[in-house]
Amino acid sequence: MLNPFCAVTQDWPSWRGPNRNGITEDKNWDYQTLTDKPKILWQRNVGKGYSSVTVVGDYLFTMGNAVLKNKVLCIDTRTGEDIWSFEFESADKYHYGSLSTPVYENDRVYVSERNGKVFCLDAKTGKQVWYVNIVDEFKADKPKYGFSGSPVIEGDLVILNAGGQGIALNKHNGKKVWGSGTGRAGYATPVIYEYKGEKCAMIFSHRCLNAVKVSNGELLWSFPWVFSDGADSPDPVVVGNRVFISTAYRNGATMIDFEDNKPVQKWFKKEIQNEFGSTIYVDAYLYVPHGDTRDRTAYLKCVDFNTGEEKWSRDTGHCSIIYIDNKFIILNQWGEITVMEGNENGYKDLAHTKIVETSDEIRCWTAPVLTNGKLYVRTNLGDLVCVDVSKLDIKKN
Repeated sequence: MLNPFCAVTQDWPSWRGPNRNGITEDKNWDYQTLTDKPKILWQRNVGKGYSSVTVVGDYLFTMGNAVLKNKVLCIDTRTGEDIWSFEFESADKYHYGSLSTPVYENDRVYVSERNGKVFCLDAKTGKQVWYVNIVDEFKADKPKYGFSGSPVIEGDLVILNAGGQGIALNKHNGKKVWGSGTGRAGYATPVIYEYKGEKCAMIFSHRCLNAVKVSNGELLWSFPWVFSDGADSPDPVVVGNRVFISTAYRNGATMIDFEDNKPVQKWFKKEIQNEFGSTIYVDAYLYVPHGDTRDRTAYLKCVDFNTGEEKWSRDTGHCSIIYIDNKFIILNQWGEITVMEGNENGYKDLAHTKIVETSDEIRCWTAPVLTNGKLYVRTNLGDLVCVDVSKLDIKKN
């Protein structure tokens, strides 16, 4: 029979999890499984790229690239075998594969890729429901490295980081609801927040952070964020009427107060540089993967959200983080996992292991995912590893 005190588990249906912030309340895991040699359930190649995974029940969705072909894959989480695959042509020659992650909602999977193709697929069969090319149809200006933000489903809309201030499509048929292709998009995924009872979205464009109304795309405010190089890849972190943003390559970080939709910079720190692993906010503190990929050293920093004061820093290498059951899971570019407890006063490591072999050409830049008792780690060349981290929740009579 099912144990009445069984662990609570949560699906991971979108980029950065059920709350789209890298945080989950999933308790169906045991950090002690991530010591010594972890139990690998399966390992396979899904194609080149940096797409993370979306997991709903026993269905996993991700993307990869091989020989100028992109694939959307639906994988059985129990076996690692394909349930279905959907293939389409890609013009990528240098940066292979998708930078974005498929998003699941109500038996539909929404996919955007770096060259402007957007698909809605049936989650059970992989059959195409609708398709639009935002470059061809809306003249959206493709960023230097391609469209990178994942789709965001909000109500009946699919919100994309495209154009100068975002584009919203009807999720049922792909028709444009609002937005313009004019202006170059940034790289981060749009972040939904509520302000004075209205749903809004933070969307990076090239050299600006924009706040728009979800209902109609109306621009509420824009804050210049000029960077000399690199990309605004990490998602903004919105707390109440304040937002934290950071960009690497010698640019820095800032916190903006947008009370009454009038953005005011509250602090700026040149020494906080967040390149690709998005920051996580917990109890008034920011946990920031610091460093840029031109440097050999990189750190995880704890920063006071309200003041920008650094509380501590630890050498992790370039990393991505998630927060689960009051613990941080840190994945560095060398395929090493560290489970850490931490707050503003310090940190304590609970477990450490290596999941996948890496090299100068093979690296882990994609954030890990933990759901339903399984941990997923991916390399840029497409090696996807599923690790059993579950608790024993079922007892026999």
